[in-house]
Amino acid sequence: MFMQTKITKADVCIGILKMLMLNFLMKMRGSSSR
Repeated sequence: MFMQTKITKADVCIGILKMLMLNFLMKMRGSSSR
């Protein structure tokens, strides 16, 4: 599956950061809406 696309450590870090940011924003919205 991932034979053609090389994923570097930087790409993995960026992906993790994006996921964390999304989770953080969702939590902020959920806590603020209450």
